[in-house]
Amino acid sequence: MYARKHMHTTITSKLIDLCSRSGLAYSGEPPTEVAPGVHTFYATMLNEDCTKHGYCRQKKYCVIEYGEQLFLEETYERKGSI
Repeated sequence: MYARKHMHTTITSKLIDLCSRSGLAYSGEPPTEVAPGVHTFYATMLNEDCTKHGYCRQKKYCVIEYGEQLFLEETYERKGSI
């Protein structure tokens, strides 16, 4: 249990730093691990529409752990069936 909690603490602190550098507002809620080294979380892009006009939208993002590095991607959810 300790190792799992420590992993979430580590990834969360890395995410807070990465989001801050990427212009994203992130709550610090632990991300969801969807595969080994792949996590999803929600954040808000602090762009001009959000900061000046109040049109802020929370989106789902994916972060991939590769060694000590994190790679950030916005996810795209499909609606309906194909």
